[in-house]
Amino acid sequence: MREVRNQARLNATGPQRLLATRKLLLELLGNVQRISSQAHQSETMLNEVCKDIRGLDHAKRHLSHEITVLKKLQALSTGVDQLKKHVAKRHYGMIANILEEVLMLGTEFQRYKTNLKVQTLTSAVQVISGDLKTQVHEEFRNYMPAGGTGSVMAGAELRDVCMVVHALGQDFFQEFTEWFVEQRLREYQIKFARESRGPRLALRGGDDKTGLDRADLRYDWILAELAVYDDAFRNVFPREWRMDERLVDEFCVQTRLALSGELEDTKARLDVVGLLKAISRTAEFEKEMSRRFPMENPQETEGGEEEEEQEEQETQTTPGETETYTVEEIKRKWQQKEAEIQARKEQKEQERQRTEPPRSKWRGIIGSCFDPYMDVYVAQEDSNMKEIYRNVTAESGDKKWSTEDEGGNNVLAGSAELIIYFNKAIKRCSKLTINEPLNDVHLLCKKYFTMYAKFLGSKVPESAPGTSGPTFGTNIFTNIMGAQTTQPPSPSMTATPAPVAPSALALDEHTLCLIINTTEYCASMSDSLARFLQEIIAQKFKENIDLTPEKAEFQNVLAKVVNALAAHVVSKLEPAFNTMVDVAQSSLEVVGDQSKYVLTIKSILTETAGQYLKWLTQPRYRYFCDVLVGVLIPRLYSTVLRARRYTETTSQQVLLDMMALKEALVRLPAETNERKAKAFGKLVTREMDRVEGVLKTLASPLESIVPTYVALVPNGSEADFSRLLDMKGVRYPDSSDLVDRYLATTNKKRAELSVAAGVAEGVAAVSSLFSNLTLPGNLVSAPFSTIRARLPGTRPTN
Repeated sequence: MREVRNQARLNATGPQRLLATRKLLLELLGNVQRISSQAHQSETMLNEVCKDIRGLDHAKRHLSHEITVLKKLQALSTGVDQLKKHVAKRHYGMIANILEEVLMLGTEFQRYKTNLKVQTLTSAVQVISGDLKTQVHEEFRNYMPAGGTGSVMAGAELRDVCMVVHALGQDFFQEFTEWFVEQRLREYQIKFARESRGPRLALRGGDDKTGLDRADLRYDWILAELAVYDDAFRNVFPREWRMDERLVDEFCVQTRLALSGELEDTKARLDVVGLLKAISRTAEFEKEMSRRFPMENPQETEGGEEEEEQEEQETQTTPGETETYTVEEIKRKWQQKEAEIQARKEQKEQERQRTEPPRSKWRGIIGSCFDPYMDVYVAQEDSNMKEIYRNVTAESGDKKWSTEDEGGNNVLAGSAELIIYFNKAIKRCSKLTINEPLNDVHLLCKKYFTMYAKFLGSKVPESAPGTSGPTFGTNIFTNIMGAQTTQPPSPSMTATPAPVAPSALALDEHTLCLIINTTEYCASMSDSLARFLQEIIAQKFKENIDLTPEKAEFQNVLAKVVNALAAHVVSKLEPAFNTMVDVAQSSLEVVGDQSKYVLTIKSILTETAGQYLKWLTQPRYRYFCDVLVGVLIPRLYSTVLRARRYTETTSQQVLLDMMALKEALVRLPAETNERKAKAFGKLVTREMDRVEGVLKTLASPLESIVPTYVALVPNGSEADFSRLLDMKGVRYPDSSDLVDRYLATTNKKRAELSVAAGVAEGVAAVSSLFSNLTLPGNLVSAPFSTIRARLPGTRPTN
């Protein structure tokens, strides 16, 4: 009730309090309007007071500007008067100082062109500038450092003239340098001038000093002119003008055009000796100019300075660091910074070494005119290479098919001679030019590399029909040298071949080993020559340098020779293979020690390995062992299948022999590297597993022959299995039942493998589906039933 009474009391006084609040708001609004009116009146009064002050400020600013303009006009007028006085007296030192200021003041009065005074002064400056240009030309024209008549001016005064040239602006500086170079080369133009006489160009006055064979006189002239320049003008012109370089640059342009004309005139009767003499002298001159005018790289210098400043800033410690860190932390931080700076220096040094240094602009500045006419030089190189190649591949004597030093590099002497000439030809041509002629020499190297590779490959003995390897005999050396031989074909696998005398094959195998080493040597040298050419040839021809096809050609020849040697070794084992067949078909009752044919095979392999290991490099010998395994083991497999009948005892005996041969083959490379030895052992084991699988199948009883064959020969076929049954002496219908069991087993195994492959494929597809599926956060750890219910197209499960 108390609250009700209070609320009734407040409702009675509410209208009165509302009226009081409204009255207070009206009073506040009136006060605000009054203050705003007073502020506006104050602003109006302030503007009236400052109006006159702003007018005075504008007047002062304009008056100061006018006074400055009048002072500059006075300075310009005074400068023009002083210039007239000093120009009349040829005081070039004073002229240079005043002229630069006068020209600068003249640019500021461009906006006052309509003013009569300004027009007068501008015209006067232009007249003075024209007079000064005339005087500059006159002073340098009359400068006679070697004596003579005319006014001779001291070098110090001419330096003041150069200051005047600089003050006259960049346009006149360019005009003056061109004029000076033209004046100095006028004698050269007269002395070596040419006049057009009909279709040919004749020499003025019949003088022969401009002929191609006398091109060295041109370079002698410019060198003499440079000597005069050093005596007379080196201390006259500022160094940054590089006036002597401009002089030589223009000389090179004119000389290149003149020599081009000479080459065009005489291209039909161009002499190689005279051409090479002119090119050689030109190259010497270009090298001399490169030494006199070395290239400057200001960007590299500026970059190095910026890097040093950055390193200094990085190594400086801020004042607060000594207070924030302990001594050990500061020491560790300094060591870390020093390591970073050192690593950055090493990285930049490596980049600097990888970056190709800029070529001198003098390289080829004149010599490039010879490039279109270097075909006669390239033809001469072609002729020389052809002669070298003919000597290398000639059949006269044994020198080209043996090494020069038996204890040195086991390569054919002719290959070294050919590659040495290639290297000399490239270096000789690079001294003359690095453009298209050098690329042509590269093409010549490719040509004779390919010819030499094909020559070596053509001398490798080919396999005769019906044999497992090439035809080797007492006339193999004559065959390699290119003579025709009439070798009878090798005997068949079933016949017993005639024994081959080891002494008759020793030289031939040695020669083939030399061919292997030679092809490896040529392949590696092709890479070296290609890298050398890439470094020296012009940039636009770098992409043309490619000796990869020639390297591949040598590698193909190497593989061909290694295959031939491996087949030859296998051919020497034919008697042992025939004995192996006899053992397999014998009526052996007890398994004994390894058979005699195994000892024969081991002896031949050991003797051959010892010889080849001396003649071949270690990588190539290991390659030969790999190829021999690839040829010998299939030959053993085919020999095992040659026997018509096997008993359990003979199968076990041959299996024992194969294990002994496998051990001998594993030791064949004499590899000292354990990892490589294990790799070769795995290769031999993998290849011999098939042979041993067949023999173990033949030695197994009939009850287990099917699972044994399936387990040991997983890639076998129905025909191979039937062949084994015939060799084991299984008759029909037993053989038919075993074949049916074999087919049923293999079909079941294939079905199991197919099901396993299908399951694996399905698992992979499901994994791929869920790997690409993005689940909401609340389903990441939810059970599969919950996830399945959220997937589209699924029905909830009970």
